[in-house]
Amino acid sequence: MAYWNQEILMNELVRNGTIMLDRGRVISSIDLAKNIGYYPVYSSSAQKNGLFGSFGEYDFNEELITWSVDGGGYFFYRPKHKFSVTNVSGILRVSNQDELNYKFLYYLLSYQHSNQVYDYVDKAHPSVIKKKYFIPKLNITEQRKIAEILTKVDDAITQTEQLIAKYQRIKTGLMQDLLTKGIDKHGNIRSEETHEFKDSPLGRIPVEWDCNSLSKGIKHISDYRGKTPPYQDNGIPVISAETVSKGKLKPFVKFVSEYTYSIWLTREIPKGGDIIFTMEAPVGEIAIFPKKNRHLLTRRVIAFHTNEKKLLSEFLYYQLLIFQENGMWSPKIIGSTVPRILKPDVTTQKIAFPDPTEQLSILKVIRNQVDAIESEKLKCNKLYDLKQGLMQDLLSGKKRVTHLLNN
Repeated sequence: MAYWNQEILMNELVRNGTIMLDRGRVISSIDLAKNIGYYPVYSSSAQKNGLFGSFGEYDFNEELITWSVDGGGYFFYRPKHKFSVTNVSGILRVSNQDELNYKFLYYLLSYQHSNQVYDYVDKAHPSVIKKKYFIPKLNITEQRKIAEILTKVDDAITQTEQLIAKYQRIKTGLMQDLLTKGIDKHGNIRSEETHEFKDSPLGRIPVEWDCNSLSKGIKHISDYRGKTPPYQDNGIPVISAETVSKGKLKPFVKFVSEYTYSIWLTREIPKGGDIIFTMEAPVGEIAIFPKKNRHLLTRRVIAFHTNEKKLLSEFLYYQLLIFQENGMWSPKIIGSTVPRILKPDVTTQKIAFPDPTEQLSILKVIRNQVDAIESEKLKCNKLYDLKQGLMQDLLSGKKRVTHLLNN
C-alpha cells in the first residue's frame, strides 16, 4: 500500500513452503467424555477464544494460528501450549519465524478478515483463504514492533474487561445485600449477628422495614388499552417488549406520527423516571424511562410512576431487577406459547419499603458501583477505538513504525 514495496498473496507463500495450511481432526463431545483431561480443544466458535472443551491428549505443543472454517473464518493466535484443534478449524504454521512473526501475521489476517465474507457455500477452507489474503514484504524487526504495539493494546483491553467483570460481580453481591439487609444509620450493611431482623413474605428483613404490595408505592400506572396504532419509519418512538432488555432500553424500531401521539390518552404516556415493565413475551424485563423524552407504550408494556414519599423510583428499579434475575415472576406466568403475566399479579407482589432516607443511602452505594463500571467501559471503548485506528494505520501500509524501533 503506501510504503509496502511488495505484497505477496498467501497462495504464493504456501506454494514456496513459507506457510503451511492444514485442518484439525475430528474430536466430538463423546470423545471428550471418554478421554477426560485438561488439555484445551479449540473449535470454530468465535466465542470463548474458540474453546470447545478439554481432552486427555493433545496434538500440538507449539505456537500456531488457527481459524474457524465453519464459523466465519475468524483467526486466533495460539501461543505455545499443549492443545488440539477440531476438523472445523484450520491450522496455519510458519516454517521460518525469522521471516514471518506469528503475532504480526495474526493481526494482519484479522484486519484483512474484516473485509471478507464467508457463507455456507464459500467457507473458509484452506484452498479458499490462501487466495484471499496477502502478506507484505516487511522486515522481521518491523513486524515484531507492530505486533508488540497491538499486543500492548490488547493486554490493556483484557485487563479492563477483567476489571469490569470484577466490578460487575461486586455490584451483584452488593445489590443482594443492600436490597435485603439495607444500611444502618452508621452506614454499615446490617447483619443478623448485629441487628434485629423479622420474617416476611420476602424472607428475613430488617425490623425497620415494611413489606407490602407493590401497589402501595405506586401513584399511577401508564398502560395502553386501545387498538394497535399505525407505525411508521420515524417519529415518536414506541416502547414495546422487544425494546426492553437487561435493565435498559434497546434501539427503537417502531414509531408513530405526531398526530397519533397528540390523540393518545394521558394515562398511556409514561413520564420521565417511570419504571417500564414488560407484561408479555418476555415477562418482567425492566428499564427506567428516560427523562425529557416523548415515547408511547404498546399493550405488552406498562410503566410505574411511584409515590416518592414511600418508594423511590430508582429503588423500585433495582428491586425489580433482582426479582427478574432470581426468577421471582416464574410462578405467576401464564400461557405456554406466549408467556404473560396479569397486572394484578404484578401489583400485589410483595416488595420491601425501607424509609426513603435509607432507600437513598442504598442507592448512593449502588450508583458509585455503577459509575465505576461505566467509567471502565468508557476506557475499554476508547482502547477498542485506539486498536482499530492502529490496525488501520499499521496493517494497511499507511504508516511505519521505524521511528519506534530504537525506542
